[in-house]
Amino acid sequence: MRRRTKALRWAGLLAAALGAGWGLVLCAGCRPSPSSSAFPYPIPFQTGSAEFQPGDGIAIESVTGTRPALESGGSYCVTGTYALASRDEASLALFETLTRRIVEPFDPRQEIRVIRGAGRFRLIIAVPEKGYLHVSFYPRSGGRSFGKLYFGQGDWLLREPVTPAPVAAAFASARLDPNERLMAYLGRPGTRPATLDPGYSRGGLLAAVTQAARASGATVRSISIDDSEFPYLVGIVCPRADFEKLAAELFKNSKYRTTGSVSGDDIHVFSPTPIEICPPEERISAQRRLMVRYQMLYDRLSQSAF
Repeated sequence: MRRRTKALRWAGLLAAALGAGWGLVLCAGCRPSPSSSAFPYPIPFQTGSAEFQPGDGIAIESVTGTRPALESGGSYCVTGTYALASRDEASLALFETLTRRIVEPFDPRQEIRVIRGAGRFRLIIAVPEKGYLHVSFYPRSGGRSFGKLYFGQGDWLLREPVTPAPVAAAFASARLDPNERLMAYLGRPGTRPATLDPGYSRGGLLAAVTQAARASGATVRSISIDDSEFPYLVGIVCPRADFEKLAAELFKNSKYRTTGSVSGDDIHVFSPTPIEICPPEERISAQRRLMVRYQMLYDRLSQSAF
């Protein structure tokens, strides 16, 4: 009887807490807390870009790590508080936005389930390489984040919104027609950085591709550079076998790395400029615009090449 009474008392306290609007971090309490010796270094940090729905919020209280600063190869423990009002439940997760697409390791300690109300969290992440750390809300059924807070130090901190404001407006407004929605999603054209390695300029790319063609023995009919916005595109008209030889020679230079391409039997369009050369606040829109720009240049070369 005493055991049943005690269980009922705890159930009553839980119901009272939920009725008062307090949320719970489910499973956070059942996991072993990381010891201070596992993450011995306190990491100074600043908060950057933040986007939340009304009533939602995330506050970071501490960041500790296996290394004394944010760096590739380190692991980090992040603690703080959250408030969730926009929906009944969500996943709260610690992720890193990387400047290039790689397969990231996932630790179950990066994510917990939270419910409507307020609570505390402790999340852990292993950082494979330089990027932008953020704690974010995600729908439990999967899908895009509906709230996030970036944090970090120095050039590890994303200060500007990762999703341009017009994009959010495009998804939220029913007044925009399909073309306006598409333009808002693509974002603004990329701007050339104030300081740019000459190798990524129009002349630098043309020289590098020309040299690669000569060194590889590729037979090339034409080389085009699209510098209408940054990053610049390269369009090459040549047989596929020759293009493969040219590309292999070009990418021997570590400064060049492809961010995608559109290619046929005789026409090949790509950008050898790493996306991280773009200003941080423009990288997402640059990636979106690249795929459209690749196809546009490919179609233009198709019309003029034959």
